[in-house]
Amino acid sequence: MTVKLIALDLDGTLLTDDKKVSSGNREAIHWATEKGVDVAFATGRSIGIIPPDAFSIPDIRYMITSNGAIVSDRLNGMISHEYIPAEAVDMLTELLCRREDMVEVFVNGTAHTQRIYNEEICEAVKRGQNPYYYYYHRVSEDDIFGFMKKNRNVIEMIIVNFQRGEDPRMKLMTKDQIEQIPGLCATTSLPYNIEIVSGTAGKGNALVKLAELLGIERDQVVSMGDSLNDMTMPDVSGICVAMGNGREEVKDQADIVTKSNMDDGVAAAIYEILGSGSQEESK
Repeated sequence: MTVKLIALDLDGTLLTDDKKVSSGNREAIHWATEKGVDVAFATGRSIGIIPPDAFSIPDIRYMITSNGAIVSDRLNGMISHEYIPAEAVDMLTELLCRREDMVEVFVNGTAHTQRIYNEEICEAVKRGQNPYYYYYHRVSEDDIFGFMKKNRNVIEMIIVNFQRGEDPRMKLMTKDQIEQIPGLCATTSLPYNIEIVSGTAGKGNALVKLAELLGIERDQVVSMGDSLNDMTMPDVSGICVAMGNGREEVKDQADIVTKSNMDDGVAAAIYEILGSGSQEESK
């Protein structure tokens, strides 16, 4: 099989735990593109919150973001979008306004959330906590649910963040309620969140669109991921790679289980699949 496209998840896959891209992974991506392979991001993040260390990789042209709601070309802008249906946004607003969880609403690649939560995040960062939030750019809203209603036609993703330590049954109950709303896909990449997109989005559907745009057959596609929001990609990939640190459900679906995100797992898989057993042999 000739590989022509590699789709990479970011958190837990390409990125290390401190949200960096290792030199080994960078070199492997460059080596793959030199061989004529397109390498794309396929992330749950919106384009506005991709860590700078990843966004700056010159070999990455295409990006699947917001769990497949948006497909972009860095040279020509947005290729396609799958916004959450407006009627579903209305029903989500009614459901979520009854809770006190942090709700993030993504429009044009930017996260919007209630002002009080942004203030709490800023204070936590000042105290040296939650360095993950350094990579987030959020816009404060006085009324996040009013914002949802106003932008009901152009919302690419909504994330509900639960208290870390809250009874996990609350997350499952809320996810069940969300899944009863027509036109939605609810998934997760972290133990304490629910990521909501259109039912016509998803990383798998977006990957199909990108491959078709590039004239690439599905069996020429490689996907790599670690979490539940990556599980729509195996069905549309010739080879599916799970990270060594990935969820067991992801590993069970994979054709290959590579090293962890902290041990250049992406690079190891690239060299193995493209016919070189190690970085040294590729040089």
